[in-house]
Amino acid sequence: MFPLPITTWIYLGVAAVIVVEGGVIMYERSRLETVHAQLDLKTQQFQAFQDNVALLGTQARKEKEQHEATDKLNKETTDATIKKLTSTTASLGLQLSASRASVSTLPSPSPTAPDSFRATVSRKGVNGAVQRLDESVQGLIEQGDKARVELDGVKQWGKGVK
Repeated sequence: MFPLPITTWIYLGVAAVIVVEGGVIMYERSRLETVHAQLDLKTQQFQAFQDNVALLGTQARKEKEQHEATDKLNKETTDATIKKLTSTTASLGLQLSASRASVSTLPSPSPTAPDSFRATVSRKGVNGAVQRLDESVQGLIEQGDKARVELDGVKQWGKGVK
């Protein structure tokens, strides 16, 4: 077709290769810059994420410490209340036992009764049995009061726990 010397064709081929390579290099450079920009953006996002996680961790730690301090204070207050109520209940139980110990559980025989020994059991034995029964019942009542006081205290403490 065109009668050109072979060296001209070689120079044209080399020039075409250089132009194509230049275009490819420019295209790849723009892609590289885009990837670097995306990497910088992702790095900034990751740094923001790390900062947010650290902030949330610090807040959670502070909330946990505050919550533990509140729980400890509630527990100490409740324990003091339970101790006070338990000692009050015990002292009231002792007062009740002391007041009952001085009183006979059986009434005195009627002054108009013809014979005061008509009962088939001894007065002393019945009094002792009734007093032992009274002491046993009083012990159960004290245990129940103590359990109720402790349960009320735990309920009160539980209301403060989140």
